[in-house]
Amino acid sequence: MNQTNNMDVDKLTHHLFRENSGKMMGVLSKYFGLQYLDIIADAVQDTFEAALLRWRFSGVPENPSGWLMKVAKNKTLNAIKRAEKWERPHEVEQAGVEGKEMIDFTDEEIMDSQLQLLLLCCRADLSQKNQIAISLHVLCGFGVSEISNALLMSDEAVKKAITRIKALWRASQPTKSVNSLKVISQQDKPILEILYLMFNEGYKVTKGKDGINLDLCFEAIRLTKLLLLNPSYHFEARSLLALMFLNIARFPARISEAGYWLTLEEQDRSLWNKTYVEEGIYYLQRDVSNKVLNVFYIEALIVSLHCLAAKFEETNWQKIAVLYKQLEVLKPNNFIVRINRIIAESFLGAPKKSLQQLAKISRDEIKNHEFTYYTGLAYLYVKIGNVKTAIDLYNKSLPFANTQMDELFIMRRISDLIDQ
Repeated sequence: MNQTNNMDVDKLTHHLFRENSGKMMGVLSKYFGLQYLDIIADAVQDTFEAALLRWRFSGVPENPSGWLMKVAKNKTLNAIKRAEKWERPHEVEQAGVEGKEMIDFTDEEIMDSQLQLLLLCCRADLSQKNQIAISLHVLCGFGVSEISNALLMSDEAVKKAITRIKALWRASQPTKSVNSLKVISQQDKPILEILYLMFNEGYKVTKGKDGINLDLCFEAIRLTKLLLLNPSYHFEARSLLALMFLNIARFPARISEAGYWLTLEEQDRSLWNKTYVEEGIYYLQRDVSNKVLNVFYIEALIVSLHCLAAKFEETNWQKIAVLYKQLEVLKPNNFIVRINRIIAESFLGAPKKSLQQLAKISRDEIKNHEFTYYTGLAYLYVKIGNVKTAIDLYNKSLPFANTQMDELFIMRRISDLIDQ
């Protein structure tokens, strides 16, 4: 046993919960069955509470993850027996249910069980928000309140969604195990898209007072790394990982001490996490000879150009504008991509031309994107020196701000322009 103080034990247990709860849920639900998912979830929670209490007095075991897995297995088994719901008594007797060999705790088995749960979480008959919610619950160990905060749902809505999805799983539980890697390769794009959306929700939350949810971002990264075990689409998964790492590298500089967003131009680049930048570039440069053009790869290339520019003035806007044009081909009629391309082109010496392009966008196209449109338009008016119109446009964008931080950003912009 390793002797550590109580504060260290608390931190370690929290870290191990994030790292291992999904693995434990995956292995135990695969072995005991999805009909016992609630019992398994309770057993996993009880295991971490037991670890917190025991390790404070007895020290941390040499293999804490292994200890957690075995204790969770025993707690699950005892709970099932108490509930008298064990439906395979003859198999239990033959396998020696109390034996250590009963469940395979190899890395391969743990990985496969998590992939099977990920497949279930990304079923096509669930909405995207519910796919993310159930993934966070069973694979990331998020509680109801954490999910409601992350996805801006009420606690009641989250509870109902989780209960309904678990019932759906129990009703349609497969009779035999599937080859996760084979099945997942047939629906990799939907799964990658869900993980992309999960990360984006953490990267810039869509409502509320907080701008960033780091837990959400890191869980999206962890689950994406699982997919690298499938060789059929290494490149696309690596592209997504590159995009994620390059984006989180800039987190330390994105928010001011006063709590408002800082633009790329304002950010202190010395605060950017160089390790994450290197990690992102590593994934971006792997298997480039076999690359197939995909959205994640192009977006990662764009972010890499920002990350590799020592100063804002050294940004390669020519390449960025070209990449946004390529992205428009892959994501036609995407308003955000279009406006980002127009803004990028404004740095090539013709902001008035960019303004004309934005002015041609119809009201129907702007719908649901008013905040982005008006702030982008205001930014271009600042560039050509028309401060009054820029202030009017920033004021026009305020009713469409989703978060408190967006409101602070706009009010600061207006204040700065008035003081000029």
